[in-house]
Amino acid sequence: MIWLRLPWREFFENLNVDGLSGMIAVIRSSCDIGVGEVVDTANQLSYLIDESGAVFLGQIDAHDTQYDDHLVSHVIVESDIDEDEIPSGHCIPNLTLDLYPTKEFEETFHTNKPTAYTSVVVSIFAFTSLVFLLYDYFVGRRQRKFMDRIVKQDQIVSNVFPTAIRDRLYESGQKGGSDQDCLLDPLGGGLGSGGAPLADLFPETTIMLADITGFTAWASAREPAQVFILLETIYGGFDKQAYRHSVFKVETV
Repeated sequence: MIWLRLPWREFFENLNVDGLSGMIAVIRSSCDIGVGEVVDTANQLSYLIDESGAVFLGQIDAHDTQYDDHLVSHVIVESDIDEDEIPSGHCIPNLTLDLYPTKEFEETFHTNKPTAYTSVVVSIFAFTSLVFLLYDYFVGRRQRKFMDRIVKQDQIVSNVFPTAIRDRLYESGQKGGSDQDCLLDPLGGGLGSGGAPLADLFPETTIMLADITGFTAWASAREPAQVFILLETIYGGFDKQAYRHSVFKVETV
């Protein structure tokens, strides 16, 4: 039978990991444990393992009970020798190594990096959202200006030309360019640009020429407002009749 004497402090010093400190190692034995030349009836030893080495804390269980749930236990010696074969006055122990963290060990894992990373991600998200909102605002404003211009031009064209002629102008513009060019310049494809003129043949056509007899002498003796009211009334009534009978009024002079 061979007996070994193991210096635990040197054993734990070789187990230390750089950068980690503050572990409590508790050795539990099924026999009495001796320290040096002294043999006590205690069956447990405690060591503090840190970066400088291992420090003996005593023949006690020195770990903090609040870390009981973080226990890492390992059986390092397990004897299967029959007790009858062991000489009297001797004991072959079963040794268990229990490791517990300390407050110092816990604090090594406390860091501000998650907060810093979160702040960076939130900042990037906020900046991206701001850029998107600004982009959406300016694009929307540009689209609104564009549509306002289109609506105004459409109103002008509708006032100048009948609906049928207006539609044909738009169709002619679409054939000569893009939809956007047609909207911005509905006359570009029809009048004054070298395109095919909008002309139709009517074998039977009536042209009416009308004049107001004595208008010059009457207008000379009236205020400008009175003349304007008369002309507006006559032209308005004529336009209503032309629209009612689907007559295209070329021009009023």
